[in-house]
Amino acid sequence: MCDPVTMMMIVGTTMTVGSTLAQGSAANKQAKFAAKQAQAQADAEQVAASQRAEKIRRLGRQQQGEARAALAGSGVDVGQGSALVIDKQIGLDSQSDAMTELLTGTQRATSLNDQAGAFKIAGKNAKRSAQMSALGSAISGGAKASSGWQGTPTWDPTKPIGNAEW
Repeated sequence: MCDPVTMMMIVGTTMTVGSTLAQGSAANKQAKFAAKQAQAQADAEQVAASQRAEKIRRLGRQQQGEARAALAGSGVDVGQGSALVIDKQIGLDSQSDAMTELLTGTQRATSLNDQAGAFKIAGKNAKRSAQMSALGSAISGGAKASSGWQGTPTWDPTKPIGNAEW
C-alpha cells in the first residue's frame, strides 16, 4: 500500500491527465462544430450567389423586353441595326454581371471552406497537444511517485528554518 503523500500524487496526476485529455477533446469538438458552421455558410453562399445571378439574368431579360417595346413603339425594326446591337449588349451585360456574382459567391464559399479546414486542423492539433501534455504529466507523476516524493519536508519546530538561529 502507498503512503498518503504518494497516493495523493497518484490521484493528482490522474486528475491532471484526465482534465488535460478532456480539454483537448472539448477543443476538438468545438473546432469540428465551427468547421461545420463554416461549411454550412459556404453552401448557403453558393446558393445565394446562384439566386442573385438568376435575378440579374431575369432583370436583364426584362430590360431587353422594355427596350424592344420602346424601340418598336417608336417605329424601329428591333431585329436589325442599332436596335439589335442594343438588345445584344443588354443581354451580354446582364450575363456578365450574373457570372461576376457567381464568381464572387464561389470565392466567398471557397474562403469559408478553407476556414472550415483550418478549424479542423486546429481541433486535431489541440487534441494531439492535450494528449502529449497528458502523457508528460503521467510520466512526470509516475517518476515522482516511484522515486519517492522529495517535495516540501515536514516542518520540525525544533530545527531552524534557513539561516535563522534559535
